[in-house]
Amino acid sequence: MLAQWVSWAARQHFREARTEPLITLGSAPLHVPEFRAVLLGQVGEQRLDVAIAADVAGDTAHARALDADAAGPLRDIHRRAALDEDTEIRPAIRKLVAQEFARGASLPVIPFPEDGASIQDSPRLTLVVVDPEVEWRPRGKIAESLAQWTLERGTSPRLYPASLVWCARL
Repeated sequence: MLAQWVSWAARQHFREARTEPLITLGSAPLHVPEFRAVLLGQVGEQRLDVAIAADVAGDTAHARALDADAAGPLRDIHRRAALDEDTEIRPAIRKLVAQEFARGASLPVIPFPEDGASIQDSPRLTLVVVDPEVEWRPRGKIAESLAQWTLERGTSPRLYPASLVWCARL
């Protein structure tokens, strides 16, 4: 079955000039009845064939109807197509997080600063949003960096360290 999958994925990559990895969850040729039969035989549950055909891979599948309006990197997204994490997923998440914090904000919001120097030193309360990729650890490197950025702006001490409110993902 794996050889069948690799063969199918290689053909599709060549035909459609796809850029994602060769084998992803979205590259399984579930719309090919023979492949689906082998897969379900190995899983040991033939009754899933009806659900897969109705929802994902059949001619009248729900995913096919949802994909009818999708274009560009989102083509075939509902039939589990792969998105590139570095160029499509992370930038979209960063943009969404920045927009959500900025929406209706009554105080300055600084999204994802590179270092302490990029955060102004002002007496006004300021919300600083840490990059969503960074996970807060109480004794981790991020805690040390935020402590330093709170006390210093670049190489000079901050006059208003208490004006910074940090928001990080747990």
